[in-house]
Amino acid sequence: GMDVDGIVLGHKSLNGMKIVNFIAEDTDETGTPYAGVIPIEKAIDPWGDAILAYEMNGETLPRDHGFPVRLLAPGTAGCRNPKWVRQIIVSAEASELDSGSRLDRHFAPDISFDEHKKHVDPTCDKSTCRVRVDQGPVIQTLPVQSVICVPADRATLSGAQDTVHVKGIAYSGAGRGITRVE
Repeated sequence: GMDVDGIVLGHKSLNGMKIVNFIAEDTDETGTPYAGVIPIEKAIDPWGDAILAYEMNGETLPRDHGFPVRLLAPGTAGCRNPKWVRQIIVSAEASELDSGSRLDRHFAPDISFDEHKKHVDPTCDKSTCRVRVDQGPVIQTLPVQSVICVPADRATLSGAQDTVHVKGIAYSGAGRGITRVE
């Protein structure tokens, strides 16, 4: 593939630019083209590894994997890696086509839609108040992914021990280290 930073953006003036919009050929159910966006820092970072892939395992990229070109930005959420890229726009703002920024938001696990409504407007009537998904931070990087390996799934644990030895693995996404286990 081609490095987004070196080959695609080249030596263009990037003053005031914050976002790289990758507009794809595919569309949503309303016919609106799909776009994935990444911060310009991710695109121009030589260690960020964002590439435009045109091959996979030494072969031309198959259509179902994004032929002719797909963005691969390791450490970002899947919605940030569009297939069938047809246009790249560097801008100060995310494209209106960026469905990921509208829909893919982080919320704490204890926030239900009803709790979210109260947070946005405590005086809001439950039946008429709308959820403000735009109030959550946009998912850009992968959240922590983890799995408990020991004890095994559905294992029966004895109540005779005061402690349980737990083993597992975790991936933090975007090259960050795991900072704590809860």
